[in-house]
Amino acid sequence: MVVGMTEAEVIAILGEPMKVEEVYHDTASAQIWHYEKDVVLSSTIESDGEQERSYYDQKTGVLVTVREPIFRNESIRGKIIAELLFAEGKLVAMKEKEGAREYDVNHGQR
Repeated sequence: MVVGMTEAEVIAILGEPMKVEEVYHDTASAQIWHYEKDVVLSSTIESDGEQERSYYDQKTGVLVTVREPIFRNESIRGKIIAELLFAEGKLVAMKEKEGAREYDVNHGQR
């Protein structure tokens, strides 16, 4: 987002705002557009050890045991909250902050 963009340009990028708040100061009026977006802040695949798996080898008939790695997916999710100030149909200021984080761990994936 760039100061000076029109309302239509912002909508083309971010879509319709969640809420629009009318603001009045002396003889001027403006609007604050509110946006909230769920985002993945980080995502990693971590080792969660190993497990043994046994199977019979079809050719030799011998029981074979192998060790296979186990992985877990870890992600940190959050919200990005943005407020955009419009005056006379143009973006004049904006602020962005990060909302609450949520930690998600999915154990034991091979």
